[in-house]
Amino acid sequence: MKLPFDIERELIRKLINGDKIAFSHLFSFYKSQVLYYCVHFVKDKEIAEDITQDIFLTVWEKKEDIRIEQSFSAFLYTIARNRIYDIFRSLSARSVLYEKLMEQAIDYVDDVEKSLEEKNIKELIAQALEQLSPRQREIFELSRNRGLSHKEIAEQLGLSVYTVQDHIKNALEKIRAYLIPFISACPILVSLIILKYVKP
Repeated sequence: MKLPFDIERELIRKLINGDKIAFSHLFSFYKSQVLYYCVHFVKDKEIAEDITQDIFLTVWEKKEDIRIEQSFSAFLYTIARNRIYDIFRSLSARSVLYEKLMEQAIDYVDDVEKSLEEKNIKELIAQALEQLSPRQREIFELSRNRGLSHKEIAEQLGLSVYTVQDHIKNALEKIRAYLIPFISACPILVSLIILKYVKP
């Protein structure tokens, strides 16, 4: 199934100009096709969904590089192919490094907790949440405290899934940035503490 040529071209024109509604329409139409493409290579739906989200984020970031006369699906699949290739190319080296870092990090988390009482860590995270905008905090708490999926949050608040994901990503970045000055540890340790004390 394809979008009518004139409709797709108009959506692409609007996307290039930064129209989020046009992007949402294209995302909704092409998402399942891109997801299927990714699943074919990575053999894991959850990983494929993450890659698909990343692909569309790249589309948004590179929207000004799109040419109206170019096939949008070709542009999309080029990004998808390159992203999957990059993942496979770096997977082996990264997995070895990641495992070593995780081993060191997990061993060190106990030392961090010895210098910071659990109550203090929870207070720091509560303070970090206060740094979020009201909308970011609302979405983050719906995701982490109530366990709603991105789709459920989007439907409840009348937002796109892409917007919800963007808010959660930005919220996590703000929380990490807030915690780092208080915890003399590398970012991966801060991430582990967030995983432990912020409900997944």
